Amino acid sequence: MTPSTVSVESLFLDYDGTISPMGVCREKALVPDGIKKRLESIAKRIPIGIVTSKDSSFVVPRTPFAHAWSTVCGLETLVDGKILEKPVSRTKHERIDAALKYVQSGLESGMFAIEKKRNSRGEIVAFCVDWCSSKEPEVARKVAEGYASYFEKLSLHVAGSFEHFFLDVYPYSVDKGNAVRTMMRKLRLKRCSMFLGDSEMDNSAFRACDVSIGVIHSSTKSEKLECDYLVEFKSVDSFFGELLGNDLVFDPKFSTVKANPQGVSG
Repeated sequence: MTPSTVSVESLFLDYDGTISPMGVCREKALVPDGIKKRLESIAKRIPIGIVTSKDSSFVVPRTPFAHAWSTVCGLETLVDGKILEKPVSRTKHERIDAALKYVQSGLESGMFAIEKKRNSRGEIVAFCVDWCSSKEPEVARKVAEGYASYFEKLSLHVAGSFEHFFLDVYPYSVDKGNAVRTMMRKLRLKRCSMFLGDSEMDNSAFRACDVSIGVIHSSTKSEKLECDYLVEFKSVDSFFGELLGNDLVFDPKFSTVKANPQGVSG
C-alpha cells in the first residue's frame, strides 16, 4: 500500500500532456507560465528530470528548470552537460530511413505529419507519424495500421497510440522506467520519489517511483494508467502549489489529487 505521505526528494516528469498541453501545434507546445514558475521553485530544492519521447533540441530549451533530460524515450540522456547515448547501428539507421521514405505519400496527401527525432549530432534516430489534424482520421488510422505492420517487418519498435492519432517509431524497444533509472544513477539518487505522466507509455516509469501520478486530459485513458493517483491537467499548476506549500511532502489528501482505482499499489 502506498504510504499516506511521502517526502519528495526528486521529481521526474513526462512532457506532452503532463506539463505541456495536448492538442496544440508543435510551436505552441510550451510549459504554461504558472507550471513553469512552480517547477522553477521546486528545482531550487530537489532535482527535476524530464523523460520524454521528444528530442533534446525540442525539449531542453523549453524546460530550463530541469537538471537532467532523457530524450527520445531514453535513446539520449543529458546530465551535467554530458550526453549518454544508446548507440544506433548503421542497419537501424538505414531501416529508419526506409520507414520514413515509405510514408512520404501520406505526407503529400496531407493525411499525416511527421516529427523527426534527432540525436545531439543531428542524426534522425526515430520519428512520429501523426494524423490528429487529418480531415479523414479513420481513413488515416487504417493507413497507419498498414504502416505499423511494415515498420515491424523492418524490426523497428512501434509505440504510441491509435486512439491518440499517432505512432512513434524507434530503432529499439524503449522503456521510460529504464530511462528514469539511468537518470537516477547519473544524478546519484537512490530513488525516484515522484513521477508524473499521462499515457500507458509512462507505466514503466510509474512503477519505478514511490509516488506515481497520472495527468488527466481529454486524450487520457485513465484505466490504462498504472499509477496510484490522478490529477487533471488543468490542476497541475495548483498541484505543484500544494506540494510547495506542504514543504515538498506529498499528501493524497491534496485537493487536486484523487486515488486511481487501477493503481498498482491497490
